[in-house]
Amino acid sequence: MEDHRASNTAFFFNLGAGLGLPGELVQRLGEGEAILGPAGMLCRLHTQMQQGELTAFPEVILPLAARELGGDEVATLLALQEYLLTQYGWRLTLSVGLLCACPLLLERAPYAVAAALERGQVVARVVLDALMTQAGGAAEVAS
Repeated sequence: MEDHRASNTAFFFNLGAGLGLPGELVQRLGEGEAILGPAGMLCRLHTQMQQGELTAFPEVILPLAARELGGDEVATLLALQEYLLTQYGWRLTLSVGLLCACPLLLERAPYAVAAALERGQVVARVVLDALMTQAGGAAEVAS
């Protein structure tokens, strides 16, 4: 038990160093709380033990509720989902009704989790921009 605690502490310490996060935010990530990520989007880290090793994947939470999407935005969302899955190994999902981006694979090394979290911020921004462009285009057509 003590070994697991020490390895978890080391994992999150190294993750925080890789992301340039203060200890308080690293602790919150370790507790499963959402924090504001490096690119300004909410992030959460999901962890699990696999073969005695801590593994993790980030979840980047978009400021967009699923219920806000409709019409052509749904087609755009599905096209984005297919593109992210086939080109980047990321998927779109829901968390408490909000759209999220997550990688398909768990990472074992803190630096890999940090890189995935930073990549996720970019993926989420692309998704958000595509959906907002779609919504903006529909609003322009309607007016």
